[in-house]
Amino acid sequence: MQRIDRLRSWLGEEVPGHSLAALRIAFGGLMLAATLRFWAYGWIDELYVQPSFHFTYYGFGWVHPWPPAMLHAHFALLALASLLVALGLFHRASSIAFFVLFTYVELLDSATYLNHYYAISLVALLLCFSPAANVLSLDALRARRAGKPLPATVPRGAILLLRAQLGIVYFFAGVAKLNADWLFHAEPLTTWLQARSDVPWIGPLLALPWTPFVMSWAGAIFDLTIPLWLSLRRTRALAYVAVVGFHVVTWRLFQIGMFPWVMIGLTPIFFPPDWPLALLRRKPEVAPESSRPLGRGALALMGLWLAIQCALPLRHHLYDGDVRFTEEGMRFSWQVMISERGGTASFRTVDPAGLVREVDPSIDLTPLQRRMMATQPDLILQYAHHLADQRPGARVYADVFVATNGHPSRRLVDPSVDLAAENDTIFGFDWVLTEDDPRARQ
Repeated sequence: MQRIDRLRSWLGEEVPGHSLAALRIAFGGLMLAATLRFWAYGWIDELYVQPSFHFTYYGFGWVHPWPPAMLHAHFALLALASLLVALGLFHRASSIAFFVLFTYVELLDSATYLNHYYAISLVALLLCFSPAANVLSLDALRARRAGKPLPATVPRGAILLLRAQLGIVYFFAGVAKLNADWLFHAEPLTTWLQARSDVPWIGPLLALPWTPFVMSWAGAIFDLTIPLWLSLRRTRALAYVAVVGFHVVTWRLFQIGMFPWVMIGLTPIFFPPDWPLALLRRKPEVAPESSRPLGRGALALMGLWLAIQCALPLRHHLYDGDVRFTEEGMRFSWQVMISERGGTASFRTVDPAGLVREVDPSIDLTPLQRRMMATQPDLILQYAHHLADQRPGARVYADVFVATNGHPSRRLVDPSVDLAAENDTIFGFDWVLTEDDPRARQ
């Protein structure tokens, strides 16, 4: 109990709130840019208005897109919430609004899942409960003008929890790379870099046979160890230079959207709490002596949060087979850029009278939805149920073949199973075949 009390006192100690405010500003600004980019590219209509069918997440089948006009208004509110977060105006309300608005969009179609969407929701939720607008914010300005200035400090735990969350993202992305394909066959980087051999200046280097191996090992070591180097005072500056270099290179080579810039913008949270003041050559205000130990309830919630964040990336071990082939447990586990997958899925229905019909998924699904569905069992099941709803009493069967990282194509789904009779579950599907199952080679 004494150790716990010392931990509570340390986590509750007041430290300058400027690094937390800098994270808030960077996060809000990046989200504003991302929302405007989403709008400018026409992705609102392409992903959520034009499709006639949407895949859902387990337990969130009740989430559906608004009508088109309301959906565009939703994104306008999302842009406004992003701006308010960056400005630190009505911080609590704007952070909650951003989290709800953004996570709603994320839940509209599981075929559009991206790891950095999940990371954004997590950071947004943590900001809802942090005093990130105590300084460098319009809230602080308003409070000062009203004669009730906000403290320029925040509990140490508010900063450390965000550091831990980012560290978890990096570390488990590294753990996911500890497999034979990545380390000993340099896949999928070999495939991807060969396609980038036309890049000016460095294209010939990318085509060399040893380059993918160097980048594979360097990527794994970087992800596994960068949280440590960022946490040590002597190596922190050099580690951040490595973070910037690493993410700029991946952005340039693989065109993976906003994720690299999000990590570049948020990682300075590992610097000292007063680093923005040091950058401006200003002295931090002296922390008050009224620091209070972190409450037992808050400590328990922090522990629970971290335990969940460490458990989710490991849950794929509860399922049979390699997650890179079956994709069971792939989401929410930081399996970042570890596989090049391709699949084909065809369906047939058998009505009660025995009439067999072949179904073309392109009738209902967009190219993106078809590509994602063809390799993910839960999406295959959802589409099979959709077909069964259209043809009451019909049985639905699927022929699905998946190839990953240059391995031969294998069956993913038992073709003899009536998917219309199967239920969605988070506990794994017994009709999903593992890569070494003899039936997968038929």
